[in-house]
This record gives sequence, structure tokens and C-alpha cells, in this order.
Amino acid sequence: MNKFFSQLTDSLYQKCTRKITCSLLFDKEELDGIEYTNTSFYEYTTQYFNNPGAFYRVSENDTYTFQPKKLDNNSRYSQFSFPSPFSTDFEENKNCYFKFFKTQRTSALLIFSPGWARSNLDIEIDLCSRIANAGIDCLLPTKPFHQERTPKGFYSGELFISANQLFTVANFRQYVAELRNIVSYYRPQYNKMGLAGMSSGGLQAALLATVEELDFYFPFMTGAALGSIAWNGVFTRFVKQDLIKKKVTEASLNKVWAIADQQYLGHNCKARYIKQYISKYDEVVPVTYQMQLNDIYNKPPVYFISCAHTSVYFSLYRIIDDMINEIHSLE
Repeated sequence: MNKFFSQLTDSLYQKCTRKITCSLLFDKEELDGIEYTNTSFYEYTTQYFNNPGAFYRVSENDTYTFQPKKLDNNSRYSQFSFPSPFSTDFEENKNCYFKFFKTQRTSALLIFSPGWARSNLDIEIDLCSRIANAGIDCLLPTKPFHQERTPKGFYSGELFISANQLFTVANFRQYVAELRNIVSYYRPQYNKMGLAGMSSGGLQAALLATVEELDFYFPFMTGAALGSIAWNGVFTRFVKQDLIKKKVTEASLNKVWAIADQQYLGHNCKARYIKQYISKYDEVVPVTYQMQLNDIYNKPPVYFISCAHTSVYFSLYRIIDDMINEIHSLE
């Protein structure tokens, strides 16, 4: 019954979401001005599989300085902005934003990396407020090409993950660089620092965990085999359609996205403590790939959720409360 209800909820949600492909598809696959095939890019990136920090570097050049600027306050959080450490052709994407939920006294900070193509962060704001009310500071970033970083004429997240395979890699790299600067800036202020990555946000959170020392890390409805997740997940079926038109296969997609995949990078994970949150009936991030991630991390503790993907909404407070308890136990 739980499985039927959960997957029905996801099916109904899909009928309300956009059913269009990315409206900007490039003829060439390029990164940093160099054109690659899927195979040649995989061969190029193998040099980084044991040293991902050299690819997911802190900034595009040595002149970058991280200087967050407070924009405003409200009753729940302060809003900050800073220039992105990587260049972008889209004006709206040049500035990064994050919401900071500050408590009176705490020794821990949780960074919450949200999912893909969210039109707003209302649910995440509610969850981060709950975390802060439990005595843990919380930071909620805006991902590239999402919310206020969405270029005019596009929908939130449209450009972040698409059949533009190397542009997607570049977007992941940009976001990880932004998170690295946030971690470095706030690390001296806390005894414990970690992150939770939800859905697509877990893919990038995992990359951050391969290049930064973290005290705790909560993969949440996310997995390994990035190309296979996109190929077989129900929310990315339109990305798959565009890829097929480009004559891309599931195998070649896994290769070109290897540099963003825990299947190839997970052995570098620097998190001291991991607890994974797995959605048992998920068809967006199929449970096979969530369990594969668990194997890569040498089977850390698991919280199994009797839900699909969207239907996790009905379990969110229980999950967040469990994360809160885990963080307090580490303080």
C-alpha cells in the first residue's frame, strides 16, 4: 500500500510539472573552450579520479576573493550574495546567494543542498528553520541557474542539468566551487560542519565531500551511476529524449559524467560520519543507485524511508529530526 500510494503521488506530481526539453541545446560538447567526445572527455578526466580537488578547484583563477555581502534580514534568516568563483555567460548566474539561519549559540553548521528544477525553496526554508530552531545553524545555497539565478526566458533549473553534457559538468563544477568557498569561510567559526544533499543536490554535495573535510554528511534520496540515474529516472525522461537525438547512449553518458559520479570519485570521500537516507520506492533516483552509493561508502548507517521521491514530503519532518539528533550526538 505504501509503495502504491507513494508512486501514485509521484505520478500525479509529474502531470503538473513541465513536459518540455531544455530549450537551449548546443551543437558541440565543450568545456573551457575545448571540444570533446564522450570518450575523449572520460579519458581526460581519469587523471582526476584520485585527486578530484584539482578538477573541482576553489576558483577559476588565483585572483578570486570570497566576500559575502548581507542583503537583508527577515524573521527566519539573513540573505547573502557573493560573486561566483567561475565565469558564466548568463548575467543572472554571475552572483551566488545563500540564506543563513542563525541560532543564538551553536557549535555546528549544516549546509543544505537542495534538489533540481525547484521553482522556489519554500520547503527547504521550512526545513532549515526547523534545524535552526533545534539549535543548529543552517545554510541554504541557491544553485546555479535556479530561483533568482534563472536567466530570463528559462525556467528554474532548465540549464543546470540537460543534454548539454559538458555544460552540465561545468555547472556542477561552478556550484562545488561556490560551496568550497562557503566551507572555507565558515569552518573556523564551528567545531562541527557538514552537509545534507537532497536528490540532485546530493550529487553535488557528494562532490563537495570528496574535496573538503566534513564532520558529517547526509546523502538524501541520491545515488551513484549518474548517467544511469538520468537515463532511467522518470523526472529526467526529457533529458534522455534529447540525448537519444544526439545519439548518446546510457553507457557513453555514464562515461562523460564520470567526473561528477561517486562511482568513480566516492573513494575520496572525506566525511568523518555518513548516514544515508534512502527512499525505498523511488523512480526518480531508483533505489538500485542509492544502494550502489551505500556500497561505495562501505555501508554506512541507513534510514529507509517508505516513500517514492515527491511523496517524501510526508516524511520530511521525521527525516530532519533524525538528522538533528545525529548532529547533536556528534557535538
